[in-house]
Amino acid sequence: MKKSSRGAVANRRLPHPVSIKRFLDDPNFLGDGSRWPEIRAEAIRIVERDPTEIALAWGTGAGKTALGADLFCYYAHKILPDIATGKFFDGYGLRGDKPVFFFCLATRTQQARDNFFAEVRGRIDYSPWFQEHFPPDEHIASRIIFTRPEKQGAKWVNERLPLIIEPQGCSTRGPLAYDTYCCAIDEAG
Repeated sequence: MKKSSRGAVANRRLPHPVSIKRFLDDPNFLGDGSRWPEIRAEAIRIVERDPTEIALAWGTGAGKTALGADLFCYYAHKILPDIATGKFFDGYGLRGDKPVFFFCLATRTQQARDNFFAEVRGRIDYSPWFQEHFPPDEHIASRIIFTRPEKQGAKWVNERLPLIIEPQGCSTRGPLAYDTYCCAIDEAG
């Protein structure tokens, strides 16, 4: 994925979220033509129903991880503009002094990192939209911390945003007392 020039971001308003159909089909987002039609249809059904939780009892290789990764990316794209402006925190009655998390959980952290998190990271790393508007901090590999390119004086810096996607394993240090927007339990075995 070719990174866009920082000049392309200068003096531009934040992007607006798009529909799930456009997000999955448009090459600027996740559309690369390789998505299974059943996974695409299920992602659209889920987003249009707007549930508070979903559970998939599908077999091995049925596409649970692919679907979950698509949804994580879609919901991140949907809230990032409001995270960047602070509107997100006001809308949920949050103080905004802590980051918002998307958690990828599995029995072991390495398992979460190698499976679900790797799928999410791959989609974000190859999405022109994320790379142009909210590229992940390239110095951190263990989690995704979104940034927003900002010009400060004569140089560009990537301001870190309070939205983090993190893999975790089963432990007493689970995602308690965090502002969690999305959580996926994959490969729970």
